[in-house]
Amino acid sequence: MTPCLRRAGVLLAGLMLTLPARAQFGPAPPVPDVPGVTIREVARIPGPYRPVRIAQDPTDGALYVLATTRPDGTEPSTSTLFRLDPDGDGTFTPTPVLQDHEFGAPRAIGLAFAGDGTLFILGNEEVGSTHTRIVIQRGRRQEGNWVWENVATSEPYLLSHTWFDHRANALVVSPDGATLLVNSGSRTDHGEMYGGVREEGLTALILQIPADATERVLPNDREALRAAGYVYAEGTRNTADLAFAPNGDLFGPDNAGDRDDSEELNWLREGQHYGFPWRIGTSITPMQFAGYDPDRDPFVQRDRNPTNRADTGWYFSNDPTFPPPPEGVTFVDPIPNVGPYADRYRDPETGDVLDASDTGTTIGTFTGHRSPLGLVFDADSVVAEPMRGGAFLLSFNSDADLMLSRLGGTGEDLLYLDLEKDEGAYTVSAERVAHGFVHPVDAVMVEHTIYVIEYGSWNDVGDRRAVHAVTLPRHVGTALGEAPDHAAAVVEVYPNPAGERLTLWYRLPEAAEVGVELFDLLGRRVQARTGLGREGRVHLPTDGLPAGVYIVRLTAGDRHVSRRVHVVR
Repeated sequence: MTPCLRRAGVLLAGLMLTLPARAQFGPAPPVPDVPGVTIREVARIPGPYRPVRIAQDPTDGALYVLATTRPDGTEPSTSTLFRLDPDGDGTFTPTPVLQDHEFGAPRAIGLAFAGDGTLFILGNEEVGSTHTRIVIQRGRRQEGNWVWENVATSEPYLLSHTWFDHRANALVVSPDGATLLVNSGSRTDHGEMYGGVREEGLTALILQIPADATERVLPNDREALRAAGYVYAEGTRNTADLAFAPNGDLFGPDNAGDRDDSEELNWLREGQHYGFPWRIGTSITPMQFAGYDPDRDPFVQRDRNPTNRADTGWYFSNDPTFPPPPEGVTFVDPIPNVGPYADRYRDPETGDVLDASDTGTTIGTFTGHRSPLGLVFDADSVVAEPMRGGAFLLSFNSDADLMLSRLGGTGEDLLYLDLEKDEGAYTVSAERVAHGFVHPVDAVMVEHTIYVIEYGSWNDVGDRRAVHAVTLPRHVGTALGEAPDHAAAVVEVYPNPAGERLTLWYRLPEAAEVGVELFDLLGRRVQARTGLGREGRVHLPTDGLPAGVYIVRLTAGDRHVSRRVHVVR
């Protein structure tokens, strides 16, 4: 298995990779983990195309999928824009509407609509055999045709010709429609040197470009980029997705490298530095220190066995010329994950793999090697509690992936993220909503449905490159001017069936002493938690319990609410 599987930016850039074989008769359909969630396959993207982006035109509601073909060593990757035409029964037919030679962005990876329906496409053009450059195109419909203009093209920059040529791969339009935010990923794993170069002026940063710009030239020089106002944020390794929250804050999940560092979720702010390559997750990159020995690095070694390092561990080495961090710059930490999901980490002292919420700590932000993508928000708060107004995030990698399996993490799933902002800082709580996708790569949210696209595997036998509609329970509002009815206690338990843990969410008419207990069918209490409040979540570990049926009971004053839950192994 090639290491680029763990970095969606490399994948999206169109590099060849090898994915694990799927069952001969095709993968099983995705499975919901939360009550009331339904999943339906609504389209298949035809071969040889691989979906990489999905977006909605806000002017007419149409869905578009950007897909690429696989380079075979003789023919370059090509890109096609599909429109998903409704069939009338909730499914869609993908109709090709534009080819890359028409919209002018080769190796297209980024796709975004402005509020007025203007379409932006981000691509990467090879310059000879050694360099690449960023290309951003703007399309407007006039009399039924698309008219294209060049927004910006960068100067060429040097490829590393490794798995870590992440290229420019994500863009988003600011809420006011005035600015494009563009991710240009790193050309290294952690700042090592290729071809006499570590990072280039145009790599490992978030660019900002006026949305109405024409024929801008982006210099391959960091100081020149800063002086021209093109630098939004620095120190990002590969923020392969960007999304604005309803409050206007910009967020981006950042893919870590081949060490067992945590994947990040960052609150991206102009002028900030997020640490790469000197910090990844909340880890300090050890190669910057004299005498670094990768054979003694538990984040590189597999099971602490020097003969089983990361499968591309040759680029971890003693590197005495590694540059020092920039003077006077304070690195911004990723958002801490308070659990209970996607929060496994490797202890830097012992090398053991631990669960942060079980050990009473946090990580910044997700289990390493999940490759987080497809960040969307319930912007209009149309989803029912307890996920109302939250964020949702995909994990591209499979738990069969060599690196993710080292940490015992799950993958190919959809998470609900509860982002809490307090005194100018965020924390996030993560829960799994669904799993069983085939390398999900992007998503778009339309009311209370999340459309998830699958990149699929390279095994054409039984492969699936589908669009799935993940429909979440809808919030049932009250008539205009009426106060919501909170007279009854509301209790949800998920996932059900439960594996390592289950979560009980409750909302009460008033604050009360709350007790949550878990009983087996013989009436024996096997778990208990207490608390105080009107609304909250209670997490109960179930990994030490035998498989079977249990009863979880919430007690608040004279109220008693019970739910049946299955624990599986």
